[in-house]
Amino acid sequence: QTNFDLNVFVNPGPEIPVQFRYNARAYDEKVLALVAAHLRELARQLVDKGDLELTEIDSTIEKHLDQFSASNTNHRE
Repeated sequence: QTNFDLNVFVNPGPEIPVQFRYNARAYDEKVLALVAAHLRELARQLVDKGDLELTEIDSTIEKHLDQFSASNTNHRE
């Protein structure tokens, strides 16, 4: 249990499951689905290009993180 509105849990293993727990009054489910999709894309890029530097990560992820931040602000009560 944490006091944060958004928690992301990652468990290492042969497959890496990711679980989101969040405050529904603070985050819209559709926005978190978008975040999850981008985390999958980030993971795909890292796996496909193991020596990828942070500056080389697809810039669309940054754009969508900005949208996430704006949406989070809009959904807070």
